[in-house]
Amino acid sequence: MKTCTKCNIQYLEDKKFCKKCGELLISDYPTDISRISTKINSPKETIVQKKKRSNGLIIKALIIGASVIVFATIIILIIIYLKQTSAWDEANKKNTINSYQSYINEYPNGRYANEAMLKINMIKKSVSDNEVPPPPPPPSENNVGNTVVVEEDNSSNKVTKEVVGRPIFTVVEEMPSYSGGDEAREKFFTKNIKYPRLAKDNGIQGTVYVTFVVNEDGKTSDVRVLRGIGGGCDEEAIRVTKLMPAWNPGKQSGKAARVQFNMPIKFRLS
Repeated sequence: MKTCTKCNIQYLEDKKFCKKCGELLISDYPTDISRISTKINSPKETIVQKKKRSNGLIIKALIIGASVIVFATIIILIIIYLKQTSAWDEANKKNTINSYQSYINEYPNGRYANEAMLKINMIKKSVSDNEVPPPPPPPSENNVGNTVVVEEDNSSNKVTKEVVGRPIFTVVEEMPSYSGGDEAREKFFTKNIKYPRLAKDNGIQGTVYVTFVVNEDGKTSDVRVLRGIGGGCDEEAIRVTKLMPAWNPGKQSGKAARVQFNMPIKFRLS
């Protein structure tokens, strides 16, 4: 097809000049082979290119997969580290045998497992250091209530001591007695003794043996521990013993006398 650029008339037949104006017709399609660009890829080039493209995708996928695995591993390690650190901080905050043992049970190979074991040994040692040898023989124990049991036993010692000119008896004709009797005394201790937090947290329980003097006026003095269990129980036993109201004093030859009195106080966790 040819076109007259002046008249804008197209001719289908093979003519050289416009019939109307005589202008030279211009062909709508180039016939010069040099102006026609064609690109033909050989089958061999196409296969190589596809293979390269496929290998590139595989390498990229491997790199991305490895990166994801490394990133996930780092995140997991960070989470484990934070959980261990948090558990250790909580154990240190409580500073008890139970708290450190819980950390060891949860993280037996944890970062602070050895240090937790050292802490447990230190607490046990501090508790054992507070103990003194028991008096011979120890008094018997009866279980009254869930927390504290008190019971006296003065039958084993009959030696009289002389203190500042006033004798202290261990056995007299009429032994001192708590106002209201043994039942009232046990209720007094059960009501007033507060289980020490350190002993409770570390599962410490047992019997604290205290000794004191009941004076002529019935008031107690010279309170001390004969055998303790630590964890704050010894101090608590002394504190409540000093709070006791006046006793009915002991008597020797019809006169009020000073009497040494031994009393076990039992601490028991419910």
